[in-house]
Amino acid sequence: MRFQIEHNLSYKYSTPAVLDEQTIRLKPRLDTRQIINRFKLDFSPQPSFQTHYLDCENNACTTAWFHGSTETFRISAFCDVETFDCNPFDFVLAEPQMNTLPVAYSEPARKLLSAYIHIEQSKILEDFVKSILTQKRQYWG
Repeated sequence: MRFQIEHNLSYKYSTPAVLDEQTIRLKPRLDTRQIINRFKLDFSPQPSFQTHYLDCENNACTTAWFHGSTETFRISAFCDVETFDCNPFDFVLAEPQMNTLPVAYSEPARKLLSAYIHIEQSKILEDFVKSILTQKRQYWG
């Protein structure tokens, strides 16, 4: 399948704003399951410098730096992508530890996800998790 994807982000400030560095993750992954035929990223105002790289989770990133201040900021991204996925069940979690709550992550995954899985406990979160576990027991025993 071939997709053409366009993202347009626009910000208007009540007073001129100084832009900090902006990291943009709008480029799809390039891997064995899809190819990127065309990708274009535009900024207004134009950055004084930008760099393209892969982050530690293999996401394509662009970081841009700006001089001066602006009353508007726009980012436009266009991508023409061709995907070779044809399995509608590709979302199924094949690793058994992913089918239990709480998920028992492997050591490498735990290190990668440490910023997300070590969270401050709260009553709201605890109640939410308990409701999910209750629903799981109702449906799957």
